[in-house]
Amino acid sequence: MTLPEAQTYFTGHIDDLKRMSADGTPWVFLCGSALIDYLSKLADGRNDGGAAFKRFVNVYMPRGYLTFKYRSGLSDLPEQLYHVLRCGIVHSFSMIPDAQAKNKGGRDRSIVLSHHEPHLSPYSTANAPDACCLRADGFVADLEAAMKKLFTDAATNAQLAGNITAWLAQHPPIAGNV
Repeated sequence: MTLPEAQTYFTGHIDDLKRMSADGTPWVFLCGSALIDYLSKLADGRNDGGAAFKRFVNVYMPRGYLTFKYRSGLSDLPEQLYHVLRCGIVHSFSMIPDAQAKNKGGRDRSIVLSHHEPHLSPYSTANAPDACCLRADGFVADLEAAMKKLFTDAATNAQLAGNITAWLAQHPPIAGNV
């Protein structure tokens, strides 16, 4: 798969996520988390666990992910995205991190999923007293911007292009009608 073919492939899946975000389903967040995970491996050219995921969020996702401040004053949204959103939703379909994720800084309900609340905004209820709200359509738009930035950077960065090409060759993405 060439870089342009890969970008077209991921653009098709982001279009799927856009349709999903309009349906009010939580699946858009699960699929979006899996997409960040795969894109992070493309960027790094290897699988080094959560470190690549967090780096991808810091480098490719819009700046609001890096600068978001919880009411507690913490600015660790990339870590929460990995431990609570990605690991929580992918492994246990829950926003409560497991003991291992908690030991690495994951906090219960530090992320709230929505289809109506403002995107990347502080959110507080009795069940989620200090959370970041991710709105489905905003999350998908941010994924699209990150994916485009990754492939735009690869067009002028031979190391990045090599990482992407190598990962695609070793771990081709799933096929489907996109």
